Amino acid sequence: MTDNANDKVSCICCKFMSPIFNNLSKQELNYLREISHEVVFQAGEIIFKQGTPLTHVICISGGAAKLYVELSGKKKIILRLLLPTDIAGVSGINSDHKHHFSLSAIETTNTCFIEVSAFKKIIRENPAFAYGIIGYINNSHNRLYSKLKNFTQKNTNGKVADTLLYLANEVYNNDTFATLLSRQDMADMSITTRESTIRILKEFKDQHIIDFSEKHFEILQKELLRRISQFG
Repeated sequence: MTDNANDKVSCICCKFMSPIFNNLSKQELNYLREISHEVVFQAGEIIFKQGTPLTHVICISGGAAKLYVELSGKKKIILRLLLPTDIAGVSGINSDHKHHFSLSAIETTNTCFIEVSAFKKIIRENPAFAYGIIGYINNSHNRLYSKLKNFTQKNTNGKVADTLLYLANEVYNNDTFATLLSRQDMADMSITTRESTIRILKEFKDQHIIDFSEKHFEILQKELLRRISQFG
């Protein structure tokens, strides 16, 4: 982890600024810049841990990180990947001020830490910004509810297919991609075991639905993969 607080980039010209900040004035953006801290995390480093006090809202400005729920027995469920322009920590700022998920880098990840007190100050003073935050939280919760609903109704094949489609459509925006996720990560994202994930990936490859080598994947029959995701 590296602290780059002395080499700040202006929020105004940051191309990875979350759209929720579009409703802020130049003065408000400069205020956030002055009280924020830029930190770089290396792959595998924990950005925040489930159950710890929520002291900062975190903006991702580079790299990628996995957001996950920690269960008993060292098990986890990866909810989604956070990419540049995503933010984390907003859902707990007006509740119990704790992190309900863990976040860790899967590659070198640039972050911007904004103090919760300063974030709440702008929310109180800027109704348009507050409305945007509510929308962001609602969208995040809707994705979570949808994921939990889908994965309680799908068989293992459907779960793994869903993960492959998520990576292609929402993370890499390409049917051919190289991922830094391990097979265990893909299992945690599919809410299944590592052994089942490896077996199903091989079955998909044997059926020419996908092709892969180590961390490189290519979806060959996307419509079929969609049907598997939907019907198993």
